Amino acid sequence: MADKRITVTIPSAHHAYLLEWWSSVSGRPLSNLASALLEDGIKQALRDGTVARQAIEAVDRLIDASMELHAEDFQAQEEQARERGL
Repeated sequence: MADKRITVTIPSAHHAYLLEWWSSVSGRPLSNLASALLEDGIKQALRDGTVARQAIEAVDRLIDASMELHAEDFQAQEEQARERGL
């Protein structure tokens, strides 16, 4: 799901010019800059506590299910690492 694409409308001409120049002077594609800004915004919303509790709980359940599914693989890798002295 990490490769999910969205379309974003920039809220104002001022912001559009800012993002274009920011992208240009930083030497990165606009889409890469926008992705980084979205990631920063999500992190800030989590810190601020403005993300819906139900969304966080759903993601936590997904992570727990994934951990259960891969628990045996993790244990095997952990044992191999111990054997190698890591």
